[in-house]
Amino acid sequence: LEATGLRKAGDEAQGDPADDVVGHTGCKGELAEVAAHEAHLTEDLGDHRERRDRQGGGDEEGEDVPLGVAADEGHREKPTDGEAGDRRNQQRPGRHDHRGAAEPADEPEVGLEAGADEQEQHAEPADGEEHAGLDIGQLTLAAGMANDVIGWVALGLIAGLAQAGGLKLDKLAFTVVGLIVFFVVAFTIGQRVVDTALKRVRANGGDQLSGMTVVLVTTLSFGVVTQWLHVEAVLGAFIAGVILARSRFAEHELIRPLETMTAAVFAPIFFATAGLRVDLGLLADGETIMWALIVLAIASLSKFLGSILGAQLSFLPLREGAALGVGLNARGALEIVIATVGLSLGVLNDRSYTVIVLMAMATSMAAPPLLRRALSGWEGTPEERQRLDMEAQLASNIVVRGNRILIPTKGDVPSLLAAQVAGLTWPAETAVTLLTAGDASTVDVQAHRDVLFGRSVDHDIVDAPVADAVIAEAVLGYDAIVIGAPTGGETSEYVSEIMRRSPIPVVIVRGAASLNGRLPWAFARALVPVNGSKSAKPALELATQLSSHLGTQLLQLHVSPTPPTRMESLIGERGPDRARHRAILDEAASVADANGARASSILAHDPSPAAGILSTATELGADLIVMSGSSRDNAGVPAVSATIQRVLDGSDTTLVVVLVPEDDGSGAGSEAH
Repeated sequence: LEATGLRKAGDEAQGDPADDVVGHTGCKGELAEVAAHEAHLTEDLGDHRERRDRQGGGDEEGEDVPLGVAADEGHREKPTDGEAGDRRNQQRPGRHDHRGAAEPADEPEVGLEAGADEQEQHAEPADGEEHAGLDIGQLTLAAGMANDVIGWVALGLIAGLAQAGGLKLDKLAFTVVGLIVFFVVAFTIGQRVVDTALKRVRANGGDQLSGMTVVLVTTLSFGVVTQWLHVEAVLGAFIAGVILARSRFAEHELIRPLETMTAAVFAPIFFATAGLRVDLGLLADGETIMWALIVLAIASLSKFLGSILGAQLSFLPLREGAALGVGLNARGALEIVIATVGLSLGVLNDRSYTVIVLMAMATSMAAPPLLRRALSGWEGTPEERQRLDMEAQLASNIVVRGNRILIPTKGDVPSLLAAQVAGLTWPAETAVTLLTAGDASTVDVQAHRDVLFGRSVDHDIVDAPVADAVIAEAVLGYDAIVIGAPTGGETSEYVSEIMRRSPIPVVIVRGAASLNGRLPWAFARALVPVNGSKSAKPALELATQLSSHLGTQLLQLHVSPTPPTRMESLIGERGPDRARHRAILDEAASVADANGARASSILAHDPSPAAGILSTATELGADLIVMSGSSRDNAGVPAVSATIQRVLDGSDTTLVVVLVPEDDGSGAGSEAH
């Protein structure tokens, strides 16, 4: 710095006591800013790394039937012979034509699709260029993450040297060894301590104040340790953000209060403090301006040209390399933190500090318009656009959202079938927890791991009643509880108890009687009733996901309780009722299209929706029925709609029933029939 003239002989660090007050105030904002930023960045990168590349049975309005109680057979009315011809119109596999004969669909080619890609921003290659469709957004996140790690560690070491007054081997060894030990302990013992604390917060209802306490204590504790090691506290805050974001119990709602406080209080204080130390009057010196331009050019071009070179070595188009370089140049927050630390240590003087802050501001302000220009007109590859659509779909889903799922098991066949269905439905990166309550000495879950191959599978053993153990675990951040129910007979007591008490959706899987305890190798045709209501959406989610992953032919059935009148039969599709039915089926077909499912639309007429579902499933050879509704607490007894109960009683095929808690706020529990 002395050689460049940015630190001239005789320049000293400012020692005004007022600066100390400003510095200490800004330091608090600096720690919060770094921890919140790194937690959010690590969370984003983890989300995109695990991003799930990949919606219903309506309930009839009326009485609720306690689960396991047989429905009145008198409700299962069959249409007259005269109605039979107009009973059902099946759409051709092309999707939207609701006319045609009621013929079984061609046997689908059933196969498994594998793969999961990450996404953020998407870029399409220029004409004539081919590449693997890598994601500029994720590349920027990953490179920025590496940039942060190297920057913070280097800052820590340089700060240690500055505080030691030079290169003293004993102090340098203490700092280096201490940092290595700190990193090892932080990512092992520290990670477990943070996981335990956040798990307790989640178990106690996810109170945001408690969550913020854990975040702040972790951040400040890590900062104290790194400060004691003669490096800056911001390095500890950085590691704290990484540890917090890596925890499986760290939902975004727990970190949101800190982000809010950081955005509203800490970050403005920090950046205002940084701005107060900038002396623009120093730019009146021509030598300072010259070196400012040199620093700006070197800082910008080195990242820009380095990104282009890296893109070329990775066989990425030049345009993507340019976009990556522009994105990586917008690293103003890190540079301002480094400049602030350097000024406080006396490594930088007012001139060099002002130059670095202005360089950070210039690159950050220039990045958005340059990035828009670099990505102008790019829609992304078809695969990337599909991933974007799927990510948006998962975010709007009620059940299949890509989070961890919970499967209670005693090592039995019903839970094995539940694991198989979950594995064929949820995105491949979704982690699974197998939960065994009570004596687990004879429980073997290797078969469950086999059907969930490629996923992260944990097996937890809890010494508690089954229902209590499952409900206690369910509040820790799961999409759903997937339960295997025995074939035939009434629902087991623990399943009923879980249905009644669960705060999250419950997916009940009951195998076909014809399987005799064996697993189906695949499902050829899956029938999912739709009625346009929110209660049908969870079943549509599961069915379309299964169809898109497995290749199962999806039969989307809408049952009209009234047959068409003679006039409606004459005017056909132009009738108001036909138009309404067609709109319901079109909406379901659009969901299937968006998820890449192979779907056909069917319109049936039957006074009883349950009878229409059962007869259609038999007639078309469906080997899976997927329905959804709400689970209600009827005087301590879990109750489902009459339609679901009648299908449960009358079907011998494999059944998947999705029950959403009535008070979950999603609106999925509303009835439509």
